[in-house]
Amino acid sequence: MQAIDAVLAPLAKLALAQGVSYQNLQESLKQAVLQAALAQDPDEKSKRRVSQLSVITGINRPEIKRLLQQSDSKTRQPQSKASEVFARWITSDEYRAPSGSLKALPRQGPKPSFESLVSEVTRDVHPRSMLDELLRLGLIEFDLATDEIRLTRTAFVPSGDQSSMISILADNVGDHLTAAVENLLAGGNRHFEQAVFADGLTDSSITQIQQAIGPLWQRVLDSTIPQLQALVTKDEANPAEASHRVRIGLYFYNDGSGSAPEQITPQPGIPRRLSKRR
Repeated sequence: MQAIDAVLAPLAKLALAQGVSYQNLQESLKQAVLQAALAQDPDEKSKRRVSQLSVITGINRPEIKRLLQQSDSKTRQPQSKASEVFARWITSDEYRAPSGSLKALPRQGPKPSFESLVSEVTRDVHPRSMLDELLRLGLIEFDLATDEIRLTRTAFVPSGDQSSMISILADNVGDHLTAAVENLLAGGNRHFEQAVFADGLTDSSITQIQQAIGPLWQRVLDSTIPQLQALVTKDEANPAEASHRVRIGLYFYNDGSGSAPEQITPQPGIPRRLSKRR
């Protein structure tokens, strides 16, 4: 229970900050408990299924019936195409200058251009619509005089878009916590999940280690995304088995009052299909 309390504390803080009531939290917790019970594969055709789920969860049978009806109507939100375009832009050598800096891209034309970048990620969204979305998120600037587009951030943290930021939180923290829980329940290291800890540090020491994290994460991106892209392309030849996804992340936390510099703010999760045209 101490471990559960530690996990619930920041979730409660987020809920209060966003105006989510206790009743809403309770409803979500009931649904989560039910989904965990359903993962134990009770017989769907059994007349005693509702009773079995009630015994497993401690939730009464009328509530189980209601929750089952609600869960049938829920679907997982798709990965943001804007985050996929952003990830490809900051990691592909084709969109970097020889010095390694990110290029300003012409809006249209042959590769490398913003039009070619978007088309490599999706055919379902027009480049102009993607341009408008990235502008709305505060991630790019568009120079009308030169018809060029520049990134204004090095991390996918949509400016003023709480919906997108909450979605990133759910994806990143959800997968991280799932990895840790599965490791615990499996009694081993099913997923890689490690951290280092230090205390007794001054503000200047915290700033120093903060500044080391951004370049480290960029090296992780530069080495893993091209490899993942190659694997996605290879696995497209075998769609029946290509049903798995992966998320690789890095986080930094300190208990001081200072804010983290932009270069270590949350990065996008690795999309399941980095550049498959959809």
